[in-house]
Amino acid sequence: RYFDILKNLIDAIVELPNVNLYIWGEGPDYHKIKSYSDNKENIFVNGRYDNSQLSDIYKNADCVWAVYPNKDYNVKYAISNKFHESINLGRPCIYADKTELGNFVNSKGIGFIVNPYSVSDIKELLKKLSANKIVVKEAVKNLNLLKETESSWDEDIKKLIMYINS
Repeated sequence: RYFDILKNLIDAIVELPNVNLYIWGEGPDYHKIKSYSDNKENIFVNGRYDNSQLSDIYKNADCVWAVYPNKDYNVKYAISNKFHESINLGRPCIYADKTELGNFVNSKGIGFIVNPYSVSDIKELLKKLSANKIVVKEAVKNLNLLKETESSWDEDIKKLIMYINS
């Protein structure tokens, strides 16, 4: 999804020869993304994946792209599945700035934010993360702390069901 946003990411990464991008999934823009990425040495479009692969996909990534168009009203207030996966699997994500999720992630130091419409902002963030692995390791540490101290979705939903049943 969101070809224009992913195109910005691809354009930023093409200029960073030491950074590889692995795109997983088969959404409505898959063929446009696949075509646009052809012949780009550090871009790998993998297509559909099975949920059993999710842990390995996250494990093999330094960061996960979870950037959606922040001009969309729903995106401003939504919490993506990738946010929960990030906490659960201990890998920081990059989120869109000017969203509540981006604000939360930034305040907790558990991920990174970027302007999804600016190739130069995306490139600068990726250069920073690539040059300073300690920043990413700090986010991983903060994710692990959050996972230990915060209740999980499963725990919260059980409390909600108990409340509704009572």
